[in-house]
Amino acid sequence: MNEEQNRRENSDEVEIDLLPLLKALWKGAWLIVTAALLAGSIFYLGTKAFITPTYQASFTAYVNNRTASTESTSTLTSSDLTAAKSLVYTYVQILTGRTVLESAAAEAGVDYTYTEMSEYVSADVVDDTEIIEVTVTVDSPETALALAEAMADITPGYISEIVEGSSMQIIDAPVLPTSIYSPNYLRNAVIGAFLGAVLAAAAIVLRELLDDTVKDEQEIEKRFGVSVVGVIPDLASVDKQGYGYGYGYGQKRKGGAE
Repeated sequence: MNEEQNRRENSDEVEIDLLPLLKALWKGAWLIVTAALLAGSIFYLGTKAFITPTYQASFTAYVNNRTASTESTSTLTSSDLTAAKSLVYTYVQILTGRTVLESAAAEAGVDYTYTEMSEYVSADVVDDTEIIEVTVTVDSPETALALAEAMADITPGYISEIVEGSSMQIIDAPVLPTSIYSPNYLRNAVIGAFLGAVLAAAAIVLRELLDDTVKDEQEIEKRFGVSVVGVIPDLASVDKQGYGYGYGYGQKRKGGAE
């Protein structure tokens, strides 16, 4: 008997009953929802108040290792395509170099330094092709468009001068951005709401796990392996009419006779 009781007690030490936790979460659902709404609102308003929105303007260009005059006199071969692919990363480095960036800033009429321009302008190869996408990300849609247009105007001629026998044609010209690129207000609000709900739920679960009070007869039987033979009533509990209940003496009116 003692061995069985010890085994039960050892098992109870590591067992976590999920039903009380679920009941506690359900009872505190209002707190979880309130925390989610509050945190989501804080994240949304904080994003609008403290984070400057940015806008993007971009253009795509096709580059190869043949000039326009050469293309008019001969056909394009596979070796030309291979050479263009091998040179495309060289073009990317040229596009993001000091000369192009400072020239673009001057043509767009902005006083950005080379360091600032290198943060605002990016150039990437599209899916391992000979196509390059140049993107400008700044805090003004008009400035983003002006810089992207300046880059698109400067780079074709500059590429032809640097890489002999090459050419660059603009595929998609930049357009004025009409929406914010970053931040995403809705996403930040959802993240805030999620974090608020998780923290509130964690607080409820932690409080339930740390609560070692005995709440009913079933918990006594489960935790200690003994049966309840009697219950002492709560004498402080009195109904609104002033009636209390004794032990086998029937009802007794307060201040009156038995």
